[in-house]
Amino acid sequence: MSHTGNGGHGPRTVALVGPYASGKTTLLESILAVTGATTRKGSIAQGNTVGDSSPQARARVMSTELNVATTQFMGDAYTFLDCPGSIEFLQETLNVLPAVDVAVVVMEPDEHKTQMAQPVLKFLEDMGVPHFVFVNKIDKAHGRLRDLLTLLQPVSQKPLVLRQIPIWSNGIVTGFIDLALERAFVYREHAASEVVEIPGDLMEREREARFQMLEKLADYDDHLMEELLSDVAPPRDEVFADLNRELKEGLIVPVLFGSAERDNGVRRLLKALRHDGPSVAATAARLGAAQNGEAVVQVVKTLYGDGGKMSVARVLAGEIKDGATVTASSGAAARVAGVFSIRGASVEKRGAAVTGDLALGAAALFALSLGMGAPLLAIGASAGHWLPHAGHWMERIKAVFGVALLAVALWLLERILPAAATMVLWATLLIVTATYMGALQPAVHGAPAWRTLVKGLGLVLLIYGILLLVGVAAGGRDPWQPLRGVGLVANAAGTAQPPSFRRVKTVADVDRALRDAGGRPVMLDFYADWCVTCKEMERFTFSDPKVRAEMAQMVLLQVDVTKNTPEDQRLLKRFRLFGPPGIVFFDRGGREIPGLRVIGFQRADKFLQSLALARGS
Repeated sequence: MSHTGNGGHGPRTVALVGPYASGKTTLLESILAVTGATTRKGSIAQGNTVGDSSPQARARVMSTELNVATTQFMGDAYTFLDCPGSIEFLQETLNVLPAVDVAVVVMEPDEHKTQMAQPVLKFLEDMGVPHFVFVNKIDKAHGRLRDLLTLLQPVSQKPLVLRQIPIWSNGIVTGFIDLALERAFVYREHAASEVVEIPGDLMEREREARFQMLEKLADYDDHLMEELLSDVAPPRDEVFADLNRELKEGLIVPVLFGSAERDNGVRRLLKALRHDGPSVAATAARLGAAQNGEAVVQVVKTLYGDGGKMSVARVLAGEIKDGATVTASSGAAARVAGVFSIRGASVEKRGAAVTGDLALGAAALFALSLGMGAPLLAIGASAGHWLPHAGHWMERIKAVFGVALLAVALWLLERILPAAATMVLWATLLIVTATYMGALQPAVHGAPAWRTLVKGLGLVLLIYGILLLVGVAAGGRDPWQPLRGVGLVANAAGTAQPPSFRRVKTVADVDRALRDAGGRPVMLDFYADWCVTCKEMERFTFSDPKVRAEMAQMVLLQVDVTKNTPEDQRLLKRFRLFGPPGIVFFDRGGREIPGLRVIGFQRADKFLQSLALARGS
């Protein structure tokens, strides 16, 4: 039997993404063990995994940065990028996704956690990155897989295509039926699955599930649709060809399952990646990389250390080797001082990185080509003549850094203090600093120019500090627009007011508000004083006139979870949220609108689309 796929088409890079605690690092460990890259499978509990090797990750028992590991499977090289799942490390994931050939969205078989996959699925769809869904921890599943997919489908804009159905025994998943191969497999712990006959009681379910899979594929293949309408069984190679093409084109999202902890289903996932995963040529075309014979590199992460700048990079075309000169899109040039392969914390020197490889490169800018120690050597050779001498100027430098440290402290306190309190503190710091700079002292005739400059800057700080005090007294809460409160007071009759939310504190309050909505759509906003993104939504999105006009047509509810009380926790659990920011929309009948949640910051134009969909429900 032949499959039309990409097997043997060069190195590929795969991102492991998904919600926090879904088992991505354990899956990476299983992949490395199954492919023979490691002789002993590590455990997160024992703190000996290839990924999450940093002290911070070990201490928190979670991924805090990108994990990279390269291995071989059936003669092909694969680099897996294990991306952090926690929302505060989202940018680390977003930096990686453009350069990968395919992504695997890892999630748990928990119906209450399907919404957690929405952000990463949305980013993959927006970037056009082909992706699978791998339902991990299937050995701990308690409900039907089809019910899980029913809840997950509204979260994905692309149709989810179930590639396998589980074989249950005494309430435990013991194997699976591959719907494309039409074969049954029984799991063997830490070993390859064994082929068995399809159980008689599952034959009808297998035919039903296979037909549903073919129907979804036929939506993008007229010939397959004609075969199904004519009750003609499509050839197996045609089915595999459709799975391969429709994944590459981003038309479908295949779904597989397994248990990374027991190594179940991992080999089947690897085979799917090998046969159906796009090649680096498709990735280069998606990114618009020039194919003119020159080397093209996509940097996914840059590290700075004692040895200089190290970049984790994907070679999209050509090859990169020691001594090569690369030019950034900005025009800056750098010389590659070394190429390395990565496996967790292990870095090994290697030869040239060719098309498709992901490697670690030590790049030294021409300005640093003599080494980071060259400036120190030059200063030392000058016997101190080039260094400034001690004097009263050092006291001024100390004062400048003191004010800067206080400003950083206030910036951090903004996350936990009320807006009015932080404005008062900023005003105090600015006024005191301005006084120290001589803003209130009379000008001295014939004073040095630098003293006049300092006094002028002090006057600017003094004026701004006074404006902050006036603004907070008038009800303003934005340090960057201190007089906004004054404007609202003076023009209350003619100026549009910010959206007015009704605060709800308990689950009963929310249910009551939904019943009393009077047939209007409802928006429920989860907010906290320490939530920076919540304040960004207020400042940049909710303040937009068009957004305010749309929100005025809805019932606006807000839950303040700043104190994280038991009632706050019950509300978060009710709506399957880990914390703010989060916005849930309800239709005119008081039912949540599936797939329309807003998690994280959203620009005004994008948020307007969400509001329009909510109002149209």
